[in-house]
Amino acid sequence: MKTKLQYSIHTLALASLFSASSLQGATIYSIVADAVWETNTDWSGAAPKVVPGTTLSQVDLAGVNGGRKLTLNSDASGAGTISTMNVGNQNPGTAVSTFTMTSLASLSVTTNFYVGPNGSAGHFIYNDGASLSTATFLMGRNNGAPASSTVTIALGTAGLTNAIGTTTLNLRQLEAGQNLIIDASSYTGSAGDIDLITFTNHSGGDFNSVSITGLDAGLAGAVSYDADSVNLNITSVPEPSSTALLGLGGLALIFRRRK
Repeated sequence: MKTKLQYSIHTLALASLFSASSLQGATIYSIVADAVWETNTDWSGAAPKVVPGTTLSQVDLAGVNGGRKLTLNSDASGAGTISTMNVGNQNPGTAVSTFTMTSLASLSVTTNFYVGPNGSAGHFIYNDGASLSTATFLMGRNNGAPASSTVTIALGTAGLTNAIGTTTLNLRQLEAGQNLIIDASSYTGSAGDIDLITFTNHSGGDFNSVSITGLDAGLAGAVSYDADSVNLNITSVPEPSSTALLGLGGLALIFRRRK
């Protein structure tokens, strides 16, 4: 049973509601090793520092780079707009930058959400209860030495409340590996289908590797791609004792037929 995410994508057409003189743009990156989104002093820029998306009528580009870690713990919507979110460096390097959305986090990105954009790798961690909507979710890079980026989706007890929602899913940057990790250690449900990413258009590419951890011994998982979603398919598997009993029953039937 699938639970589809219903989400709204804010477009830059909203900018037309503001005059050109009032609409500004800013590029704001986290600047401490373990930054918290809601802490203004954890962001770059001249004093007084501001949190992305909180300045009236301003369109911000936000990001985390330089091997730093950034955590969002709340609803990031505000008086302004976030047009782009970069998880990773824009220049080649070896550091892996991490962006985590906790169970209380909500983020709307009007244009592009990048994981590993044209530089070193990014790691995006998405926890059950979080909500992400973006026009384009793009993973991988097309410039410089290859590097692998990762999306980790942590399920809750019942699965995933909100799938990652995007108009366009782009996994086709083939210079880099795109890795998907599904953490099912908190999952207590049974067999079924769980939407991980929902989209309108899939512009190409699949995850290069998929790892599913934490499922109970009686369950198995596999990832599939539908016309509008990336799914986790959870199925039941017979317990070893049940399998052995079935085997013994089959042998007994064979012996009976031979008599």
